[in-house]
Amino acid sequence: MMLTNTGPRGNRPSTATSLRGRTRGPAVGPRKILAAGIAAAVILVTGCGSSGSVAQVSSSKDPITVGIIADMTGSTKTIGEQFINGSEAAAKVFGPIDGRSVKFVAEDGGDFSASTAAAKVIQLKTQYDATAVLGMASSECEGAISVAGRVQIPMIGNSCSIQDVVGSNCNYWFINGAPSPAEDAKAMAISAQKQFPGLIGQKWVVIGDDPGWSESVAQYWDSVPGASHAGVQIAPFGTVDWTPYIAKLKASGARAVLVAVSWGVQYAAFLQQASAAGLFKQMQIVAPVGFPENSMVPGYGTAASSSTVQALLATKVLSQYGGSWTYVNQTPTGKRFNELFYKSYGYPPTTQANVAMADTWMLLSAIKAAGTDPHKLMQALTTRSFQTPDWTQPLSVQAGGRQLNVPAFATTFEKLAQPQYGVSYANKVLFVMPPSSVVGSASSYGCHVSGG
Repeated sequence: MMLTNTGPRGNRPSTATSLRGRTRGPAVGPRKILAAGIAAAVILVTGCGSSGSVAQVSSSKDPITVGIIADMTGSTKTIGEQFINGSEAAAKVFGPIDGRSVKFVAEDGGDFSASTAAAKVIQLKTQYDATAVLGMASSECEGAISVAGRVQIPMIGNSCSIQDVVGSNCNYWFINGAPSPAEDAKAMAISAQKQFPGLIGQKWVVIGDDPGWSESVAQYWDSVPGASHAGVQIAPFGTVDWTPYIAKLKASGARAVLVAVSWGVQYAAFLQQASAAGLFKQMQIVAPVGFPENSMVPGYGTAASSSTVQALLATKVLSQYGGSWTYVNQTPTGKRFNELFYKSYGYPPTTQANVAMADTWMLLSAIKAAGTDPHKLMQALTTRSFQTPDWTQPLSVQAGGRQLNVPAFATTFEKLAQPQYGVSYANKVLFVMPPSSVVGSASSYGCHVSGG
């Protein structure tokens, strides 16, 4: 199987669109993170500590400064907001580190801009003396890597949808804290074989609005044992009128369709129109890496349509980026995270917030274990394992590489028995695909890390 350099989000490294990142929908949140014209958002987190009580800021020690690169304006604002909220809530639950609070400084990534991210990483180091940097999606990860040797501080990306970040372009200072395109591909194969083995050999079609991502999904499907070659239909990016494409799907004779539509209003529009046209009755609709609740499900921070919910109930998910808050809710610490998140923002953690939580928790655990010296901190991050609320098993970094050994989650969308955290619908984890089954070796990715 061939993997494009940017993986399943596009083949344009400088402008790659992340399916689990880019959105064209309006951003409506419970609070504004950044006022227009302000360069950075500074968030001081005092923490709740392990007991859940609010710790007082009485220590004379300086706060630990952690930078976040997150889009806070424009079409990708809802993504950046989830990164910030997830990190902030995680730090509050984690609590102070040896009496030191955590201060987040958030910088705008400029709509997944590599050059903007590079400049902001330098600024976080030189102006704010950041201990580490979190956040980042798509090409922002490449931008951070381009200046990693200059800043020499640990960085963990929340949604690096570019395979080279953990491949030939891997860097000593940068960790990909979410599934890579190669992991998505393996998870797709495992999940399909478990969920609908009888459909694998039938005719499949990929529908999308990004050529690189759509073609990549087709390649991944073709690698599934027993699968027949998938055809591809590509609409212009941001398409909201899917009528002619749905007509072609209905006439194609396909038994199933893989939805490679970028996250945002265009994704919801496709599902709504496909349902209205009876496409769900004719073929199985499948989401390769899930969907973002915050732009598609009522109660998750933005307005959403009930017709979208009905379509999601009939959609199969191969692997949901970020899992689900319902899975996180199973442990005491995870439940505290969910409760605090809901109390702070008025909705449960989204998939993107979950990823930010796990990456933040891992970073803070490493700081607690090794301190803030950049080399000692990076050594701890890449050689130790850390328990987080995200998964029942500890998380660690791939041996000799820079991919986080993160599991993949097959989920189903369903109505809750009773409303919880202000919502009536949520993803439920069907089964977990452990890192050992979906994460490849550093050498298979082409990663050869040199010393920092």
